[in-house]
Amino acid sequence: MAITRSYEEVLDLIVAVTSPQRLLRFHLSGPSQARLSELVARAERGELTAEDAPELELCLDLKRAFADIRALARQRLLTQGTDAL
Repeated sequence: MAITRSYEEVLDLIVAVTSPQRLLRFHLSGPSQARLSELVARAERGELTAEDAPELELCLDLKRAFADIRALARQRLLTQGTDAL
């Protein structure tokens, strides 16, 4: 994905307001991960409801964005010469 300047600014803000180490340690809670897994499984079986589809789409968009945030946090730590965890 080509990162647009505005998207990059948002990523920079998120990394700036919390520590890169905290971003790298973050994981969804058990219930949130279970819900996401349930939505993905329903989608794969063709059983996703019209009400669940936007939730799944948003979750997957956030997951992709958070992968970019974590990559930026990792890059910041490497630039600072700090151990990632």
